Amino acid sequence: MPHLIWTVTWRDAAAFPDAFRALATPVPMLIADGLPAEVGLLLPNRDSQAAELALPQVVGRLTEPGVALGLFLANPFLRIGPVVEACRAAGIDWVANLPSVAQQEPEFAQQLEDVGLDLGGELKRLGALRAAGLRVAAVATDGAGACRVAEMGVECLIVLPRVSDFAVGFPSSRQRGAAIQDIRAALSETAWHGPILGLGDETEASHPGLWPEGVDGLLVRPRAANSSD
Repeated sequence: MPHLIWTVTWRDAAAFPDAFRALATPVPMLIADGLPAEVGLLLPNRDSQAAELALPQVVGRLTEPGVALGLFLANPFLRIGPVVEACRAAGIDWVANLPSVAQQEPEFAQQLEDVGLDLGGELKRLGALRAAGLRVAAVATDGAGACRVAEMGVECLIVLPRVSDFAVGFPSSRQRGAAIQDIRAALSETAWHGPILGLGDETEASHPGLWPEGVDGLLVRPRAANSSD
């Protein structure tokens, strides 16, 4: 099945030896030229549950180790038990709530909550995956959201821009860095000290001097990958 691979480049890989080295998500069902994957993954997909249950098998056959699984956990019909079983069978240790309702503007997120696609439910399912023994990374877009998932005991934060930030293209390094600095400031009032990944592109990945300030690594925007299955 087709899927997307988001590679991770750590500033100091030795500092996070057990962290994931890439993240896999389904390919958005509805996508148009110029529509970022970060946005496309949030669009409706009638086959999302089937894709998410099939993805662990695909990831388990990849030659590159340390791949995390990105899931749309706001889906109220997603059954956690089969996801955990599929991850265990495929040897997957890490999961993340990517894409996340947190990427939406607050007003639209409220509308999604009214139809059962809320961030609270998403984080409840992420917590259930952690309780089942999987390691979890969580998406955050601002300081309040980062503190909320930090309290859950997530091991890694993935800072993503909001959907509206892509309106005129990929957000600048300065814009992404400002969000990360806000999150670091908020987390400084907590006991959480895990790694923070920022979103970047392939050019930035090979030039750490271009990285947004305050990141421990980059989650590199995805490339398409295909499986024969």
